[in-house]
Amino acid sequence: MKRRTFPIDGKPTPFELHAKPNDGVSPDQCVRIYFDVQETAPHVRVGYIGRHFE
Repeated sequence: MKRRTFPIDGKPTPFELHAKPNDGVSPDQCVRIYFDVQETAPHVRVGYIGRHFE
């Protein structure tokens, strides 16, 4: 979980949910989008967009 914790408003925030736009391809050709959903605005927070962690 440490690798999936990103700063939001200066606070470390864990992100459990992620999406892979190119599912089914090798990790070096696919990015992941780590995000969090909330009931209050902003409803979706994005923590990271990039390659899979090694």
